[in-house]
Amino acid sequence: MSDRSGSTPGFSATVPPPGPDDPRLAALLQRCTFPPVGTDPDAGGAPSGSPGAASTPEATAAGGRPAVGATVSAAGRQAMPGRNHTVGQHHATRPHDAAGQQASAGPHDSVGETGSLDVAVSGGPDSTALLALALATGAPVNVHHVDHGLRPSSVDDAGFVEELSAHWGASFVVHRVTVTEGGDLERRCREARLSVLPPGCLTGHTADDQAETVLLRLMRGTGPVGLAAMDPATHPLLGLRRSETVALCVVLGVRPVRDLS
Repeated sequence: MSDRSGSTPGFSATVPPPGPDDPRLAALLQRCTFPPVGTDPDAGGAPSGSPGAASTPEATAAGGRPAVGATVSAAGRQAMPGRNHTVGQHHATRPHDAAGQQASAGPHDSVGETGSLDVAVSGGPDSTALLALALATGAPVNVHHVDHGLRPSSVDDAGFVEELSAHWGASFVVHRVTVTEGGDLERRCREARLSVLPPGCLTGHTADDQAETVLLRLMRGTGPVGLAAMDPATHPLLGLRRSETVALCVVLGVRPVRDLS
């Protein structure tokens, strides 16, 4: 999907991918709240990839997550084993605690088993900027794309995110979900996403999203608890405006997905 014209999602293969010490992202990265990375929580704090960090072929085949044999990506292409392309489960759920309640994400749960970052990427400008800035931290990045199956073009969106992830050097997994029937489509889609994303997965909400959320909750008469701000630990772009994520995509040569559903 590189070098396509018009409004079709795509990217320029001639523009260098984002990375550590990237001057195009340095100023924005300073205003983000990404969790500390570079250590393996399961190896006593040893740096990822160091002699003290455990590493197996299964763990490293897909950016620190077990690789799934030969699978078919959302774009319909067969992904060979070990190519960082896997297909998630349709009805995976978050872990539950002893009381049966859904376990909440800790402040740094977005750091994967090998010091990697889990990020949710729809392909829109905010999540694309999130992916770029996550890569700028220098940590390995695991991209999670959720296909809600609400539009025929959703398969193309997944294919775009997959190709962009590969071009930028991030691992990729697509989660296909079934959205339940009923009212409030936005809420049902959000619940479907949360059922498959790993705990603490980073999302690309910006200051604009936070302001809109607070305003909507005020209009609904939500109390003080409901008006609590989004957690910067899992929303690292709250210090940025939406216009800045759009501008960053232009700088990086990316035409992001436009969700018109």
